[in-house]
Amino acid sequence: MKKDIQLSDSDLANIGTPNFNFYDLGIRLSKSERQYVQVNKEKVLVFYAIPEVTKAFTTSPLNTK
Repeated sequence: MKKDIQLSDSDLANIGTPNFNFYDLGIRLSKSERQYVQVNKEKVLVFYAIPEVTKAFTTSPLNTK
């Protein structure tokens, strides 16, 4: 679990919205494993591995291509 990522108040407010940009925080999706980032004592962000994201996208009913 990563504990060294510092989230500003605006980052915290943007979690779960289109304005949240994990890439700007230095977080890169892994090709093989999930990543966990501790936000505070009660919250953890989970970033899925690239194959998991791809599978979820391709099987989503919102994917119309």
